[in-house]
Amino acid sequence: MWYFPALLDLKVREFVLENRNPYAYAYFKTVNYGGDGLIVGTAWALVWGYGKISNNSGIVGWGRDGFLGFLMAGTSTYILKVLIGRERPYVSGNPKIFKPLNLDDKYQSLPSGHTAVAFSVVGVVWRKSKSPYLRISSLIYGLSVAGARVYLDKHWLSDVIFGAGVGFLAGYYLSSGI
Repeated sequence: MWYFPALLDLKVREFVLENRNPYAYAYFKTVNYGGDGLIVGTAWALVWGYGKISNNSGIVGWGRDGFLGFLMAGTSTYILKVLIGRERPYVSGNPKIFKPLNLDDKYQSLPSGHTAVAFSVVGVVWRKSKSPYLRISSLIYGLSVAGARVYLDKHWLSDVIFGAGVGFLAGYYLSSGI
């Protein structure tokens, strides 16, 4: 599955770079924060804390499961990034350059950590909630972060697809259902 999007990496990047505009740039620059580990991890910790303060075990469970999913998604993507060592698109524009076991951020494109973190939220929501509105909203959030990573030239399409899969699985399987 991962190989097919990799065939589209150059075409998608070319399309995005040719069609940039200031409004889309402002939007994607903003939603990019939705995949920031510090922000998402803090949000889940606050949900957990609110559940503890209000003595609500359901909210405590959401906070715990969200934080565990976030932690697993973030940790596993970082390990994979270092092991794989794929060059980011803005460096040379060549999706075939890999320098494994590299701690340099320029070679930590695959998988997308921001996308994995965002999709860990999607996984938790899809496991714990039956609300179609909440599920669709979480999916829009995850897709927006993934789109931001490609639009801002930080990742290839295949990077964000792989990151979305890692994040969703981490969030979904580390969550306990209702």
